[in-house]
Amino acid sequence: MVILNDTTEIQSFKIIPRYYPASVIISVTDTQLNTSSSYDITPTYSYSSMIISQSFSLTENHFYKLEVFDSGSNVFRGSIFCTNQTNYNKFDITSGSFKTSDDVDNIILI
Repeated sequence: MVILNDTTEIQSFKIIPRYYPASVIISVTDTQLNTSSSYDITPTYSYSSMIISQSFSLTENHFYKLEVFDSGSNVFRGSIFCTNQTNYNKFDITSGSFKTSDDVDNIILI
């Protein structure tokens, strides 16, 4: 899920596309009002991520469906949540997966 603000300034976010086209059409659909907007952009790439920089017209506390197309082919599907909060929980895939131990019980018998 992409989290954006309701500002009219340019905002950037990264996605991992199915492939890497030179230009794309972004469709943003408000799931509550069922209205959509389209944007023609030229994305930039960093390693395996597509970086999208665009000024969006979003409403706070609304969910949006995000679709990225290239000549009718779907490059990416996702969702956007619009909020002006800056101090929210940011989750990590590996959060809590690794455990460390301070116990030292390496006994070597000769």
